[in-house]
Amino acid sequence: MRKKKSPPTTRICLSPVADKLQQFAGAELKRCLKRLFGVTAEITSGSTGRAGRRFIVGLRSDDHVRAAAGRLPKLSDQGHLVRRQSPQVMILAGGSSAAVAWAVYELVERYGVRYLLHGDVFPENPGAFRLLDVDAVLEPTLQIRSWRQWNDLPTGPEMWTAKQQKAFIRQIFKLKYNGVFLSLWPHQPVVHYECGGVEKTTGLLLFDQKFPITRANIGREHLIDAPRLDNPEFVGARTYEERLSICVRLMKTIIRTAKSLGMHTSFAMQPLEFPKEFRPVLQAPSMESIQLGDLSCAETGDLFNPGHVNLVETRIRAYLDQYSEVDAMYLQMPEHPQAGRVFEQSWRELDARHGLARDCDMTELLRKASHNALVPGDTERASREFKSSVSMLNFFDRFFAGNDILERAAADNIKVNLNVGMNAEHLFPIMDRVLWDGAGIATTLGYTASRAVRAMDSMARMNTAKVSAELIVTFQDDNIGSLPQVATHSLHNLVQNMQRYGWRGFMTRHWPVGDLDPVAAYLAKASWNATMTPHAAYTDHFSHVYGPETVDDMCRAMRILEDITVILDLDFLSLFFPVLTIMCRELDEDKVMPQGLLHVRAMFQAVDNLFSEVEKNVSTKQGRAELAYWRQRIVFSIEALNEKELLHEGARRIVAAKRARSKKAKAERTAEAKQSFAKAIAAGKAAVRAMASEVRDDSDRASIATYFHLFVREVQEQTTVVLAGRAADANSDPM
Repeated sequence: MRKKKSPPTTRICLSPVADKLQQFAGAELKRCLKRLFGVTAEITSGSTGRAGRRFIVGLRSDDHVRAAAGRLPKLSDQGHLVRRQSPQVMILAGGSSAAVAWAVYELVERYGVRYLLHGDVFPENPGAFRLLDVDAVLEPTLQIRSWRQWNDLPTGPEMWTAKQQKAFIRQIFKLKYNGVFLSLWPHQPVVHYECGGVEKTTGLLLFDQKFPITRANIGREHLIDAPRLDNPEFVGARTYEERLSICVRLMKTIIRTAKSLGMHTSFAMQPLEFPKEFRPVLQAPSMESIQLGDLSCAETGDLFNPGHVNLVETRIRAYLDQYSEVDAMYLQMPEHPQAGRVFEQSWRELDARHGLARDCDMTELLRKASHNALVPGDTERASREFKSSVSMLNFFDRFFAGNDILERAAADNIKVNLNVGMNAEHLFPIMDRVLWDGAGIATTLGYTASRAVRAMDSMARMNTAKVSAELIVTFQDDNIGSLPQVATHSLHNLVQNMQRYGWRGFMTRHWPVGDLDPVAAYLAKASWNATMTPHAAYTDHFSHVYGPETVDDMCRAMRILEDITVILDLDFLSLFFPVLTIMCRELDEDKVMPQGLLHVRAMFQAVDNLFSEVEKNVSTKQGRAELAYWRQRIVFSIEALNEKELLHEGARRIVAAKRARSKKAKAERTAEAKQSFAKAIAAGKAAVRAMASEVRDDSDRASIATYFHLFVREVQEQTTVVLAGRAADANSDPM
């Protein structure tokens, strides 16, 4: 009997001194070859043996890579190379261990795999195993590509477990994103400190908003076993000390996971806002609410009074001590700053030190900034934000001259940067002169990507030869709520400007992530390819995930969703903002639902009709699952808007009842209002039921609890109040 010929050996050749990340890259290649082709590859040390196929995996400088590849191009620390050296040899080399892993993921993607934010999509028919004919050198056009892995509010990463954080970071790493960023709030239990005889005692999530969980909750099976919504890691924690310990451990897990993949790590802290127990330390603390939950305060008097300076210094040192392993700390300007009162003196001091007035007309800048109609809210906010930015720039300029914080940070290789707020773009031309040595800038030009596009011309005024600049890019805005938001073309404009004007890169801003795959795929590719377009990225993504026949209709659906996103951005910020009583603010008003929202609802219906056509042509199992998720998100959106319209209808009938001249008419209008409110609650339940039918991650789970409370429980409570003839108990517009 003839002996069966054994298949050729497949080896993955690593350096004898390969570090853990390079070993991980080799293991990932082995896993993917097995999944794709059923090939069991052997991981070896060095370029041993010449029989069979070999994948030479390692640093460009490794001996076994140079021996196998011969002459190689120069590679940056992020650069990587994928080259078929011969029919039997594939070179996967990088300028760093992270880049080596990206070379592996690049090859695997060329085999047909696509990386989503919650898992991988493998081709159902990958064909026979072969070494691809490829010779590609890849270098990024944007050096920093960072995701915000901690923020605020119940629909985003603040509600993620350590398990989801780790899994998500590994997925964005496959897409060649290279950073994680933590946005830390004063009221959160992320650090402890004491100043002026006062200890920090506030350690809360969700701005201390309480979203109850009871047996009545739709989707109860998906929720944590706790009386109200919380990050699952915190369940059972009762004291400040327990919550502090859990939160610090979670932050360090995020940082450690990212660093294990060679990623850039950073956090932002808000040095000029404090938990309100520190009011006695300040000279003139704000007494009115300056942020959701009324948990924080700020100095409204002399920023250089000893109590304020000492408190700022104490807090910054505490954060540096607690998170000494990060690469960068961003000092974040407040969202609602309070330092405008000392603007004129601050400008005079800055000018005296830096000679700014000779080529900077502050009167004209103030006029433009104060009349910036693109700032949400009103001209008072625009003026206050700009004036406060000047005051705070002056504060930091003097502050760092009086301590050794920058030297302390440098000793731990931590770069200290500034995160400037909105309406600060008028100050871009002077940033290189007023910042401390080595400081970089991060900024958001608006709450949404389309708002940022309207201000993107200001990016040219930043001297990026002297100041490292990063843009905070918004995938979706929390003010809109959990409606699907797609901003790919707006982001395309911002990416092109970053590349054109030498901006270093970006940090993302997002809350739910279940529907972000198309835009994440675009941004990942555009960060390495300056010619990438949204349509090209969409075509690649949809053809591999859903099937080639779905591309046209999926692209049309995304186009409509982008139009929806712009409409909501223009007129409907705070529409379904996940804050208490958001649905009850207009229960006492004689208003119809704005016509723009009727158009938005019709557009969501048009998207769902397109998805019905897509369903006929989906050719992959994963695509069917993805489409099911999208469709339920669309149903959620339509039903949420149905509820809003019915609440307007009921409120108008309540007003009509109050105006009625007879008891009969009053009773009739009240009965009609009751019917409208009942239908509204039914629509709210339908919205939450749709969301609960497709649960993908911790954001989805938290959103179910949040929107049941906002759309159902609170509406039941407040419509009962209104029907009884009393005023609804609702918060004011959060904007």
